[in-house]
Amino acid sequence: MKAIVDIDNTLVDYRLAIANFIKNIDADFFVNYIDPKQSVFKIKEIIKSKLGDDIWQNVQSDIYSKVHGIQFYEGSINSLIFLANKGYKLYLISHRTNYGMGSSSKINIREISLLRIFKWIKETSLSPYISGVIFCETKKEKIDLIKHIKPQILIDDLISIHKEYLDYLKPGDQCINFLFQGSNLIEPVKINQDLSVININSWNDIYKNLNGS
Repeated sequence: MKAIVDIDNTLVDYRLAIANFIKNIDADFFVNYIDPKQSVFKIKEIIKSKLGDDIWQNVQSDIYSKVHGIQFYEGSINSLIFLANKGYKLYLISHRTNYGMGSSSKINIREISLLRIFKWIKETSLSPYISGVIFCETKKEKIDLIKHIKPQILIDDLISIHKEYLDYLKPGDQCINFLFQGSNLIEPVKINQDLSVININSWNDIYKNLNGS
C-alpha cells in the first residue's frame, strides 16, 4: 500500500511566517484581520482582497525563501508514523519551481524547500518511515507522478489534485482522498461536489477517519 502526502500547506505550516511578514509591513492590518489560527487559504483570501495580489506575491517570495522560521502542522509527525505502521509506503511530493517571484526570483526556492523538509525529517527521526521525497517542476508533472505511484491514500490541500487523480482511477481502484484544510478554528468548509473527497481540518482528523472514531 502507498500513501502520497503533499508538502506545502499540508505538512509545512506557513501561517505564522505569513502573519509575521504582514505584522512587519502593516501592524494595524495584522491586528484587525490576521489570525494565524485560521487556514492559510482564509489568510490568503483576506490579504489578496484587502491588500492586493502584489502584497500576496511579496508574502510568497518571503516565506518560500526561508529555511528557518517555518513550522510544520501539529500532529503530522505522529500521523505519518501511524500510516507507516499500518503498512503504507509514504511519499512526500510537492510542486515547486526552481526559482520564486519578485524578491526571490534569484533564489533557488526548491533547494530551500528540500533543505527544510529533509532537516525536519532528520530532526523528527522520520527517516525510517519515508519512502521518497520528490519535488516536481509543474503541477502536471506532480499529477503524472501521482498517477504513476497510484496511492491508496492521497493527502493534499488542493481539490484540483484530488479530482484529477479520481478521474484517472478505474472502477474498482481504491483511494482515500483527504483534502487538508489546516485550521485551528471551526471554519465554514465549501462542500465538494465529489463526495469521495474527505474534508479534514487537522492531521488528527486523518487518524480519526482511519480509525473510525
